[in-house]
Amino acid sequence: MAGRSRAVDPVDRVRRYVREIASVEDKSVDDVLSSMEPKDLSRRAGLPHKAVDKAIKELRSPQDGPARPQGE
Repeated sequence: MAGRSRAVDPVDRVRRYVREIASVEDKSVDDVLSSMEPKDLSRRAGLPHKAVDKAIKELRSPQDGPARPQGE
């Protein structure tokens, strides 16, 4: 099997899932994360909570851009 040696990164899988929800619901990533319990996100994505927790931390990091304007 050439190409991929590993399955899709679970953090990337959560990141894509949350961004897709945000896009469909016309919400910010932070709004989606705030409205969904990590355990629910873990269940929906079919991933262990550690991967989901890591993805949430990365999605909320400044390098991902501001999730919500300051003062809201």
